[in-house]
Amino acid sequence: SAEGVVYEGGDRNVHVISGTFVDDDGTVRKRPRLGPEYRRIAVIDFGHTNPMFWGLFVLDHDGRMVLEEQVYERKLSIPALAAKIEERTARYFVEKTLADHDPDKIEQLTHFGIYCTLAKKDVSIGINFVADRLKVQADGLPRLMIRDDSLRERDEGLHEDHLPLCAEDEFEVYSWVKSADGRPVKEEPAKIFDHAMDGIRYVATELDFVPDRDDDDDEGPTIGESDMGHVESWAD
Repeated sequence: SAEGVVYEGGDRNVHVISGTFVDDDGTVRKRPRLGPEYRRIAVIDFGHTNPMFWGLFVLDHDGRMVLEEQVYERKLSIPALAAKIEERTARYFVEKTLADHDPDKIEQLTHFGIYCTLAKKDVSIGINFVADRLKVQADGLPRLMIRDDSLRERDEGLHEDHLPLCAEDEFEVYSWVKSADGRPVKEEPAKIFDHAMDGIRYVATELDFVPDRDDDDDEGPTIGESDMGHVESWAD
């Protein structure tokens, strides 16, 4: 494992699924996407100098989150993002679009018919939700997966700079802040390579957050005592 990576239990062989399959006669075919009757939730983590991340998640019959479309680009304008979203969602009803808290960009998106819901941004709770979804369940599958064809266009500038190109890449470098002695502090993730990580966390929190119905003050979800030292991880 890369020392200090937040999601140490992740594995591309488990969490990334191929967009193609080989049928009985040996022909390679494109794996169909789930139909429009399935729930879909989109998410945006705004950026400009840093990458803009947009992701479209479909929820299968077992409630798994599958990232089926993603945009991961620097210097992407809101009109350009809106055009990509329209192209990628034309066949589907998107239940909601969660967004980072940027009022100006959210307002701009409304002019393109894209209306955003502010994401729940609690970092430690969200990381635990994502970690739980990465765990392989009794049926042999995790509850969070990424299609390997979800990124249609690579940002060549990011490639030339040897930086993450997509959500899968971020999982392998998203790390805890390090203390003065160089050891990871498993309470606070570093604010770098976190654009897709924030977006995925927003969706997991939206789906798995359960308010304490007995608490009129709405102090947050009832998930038991947070133990950030036992978060499962991504890289091998």
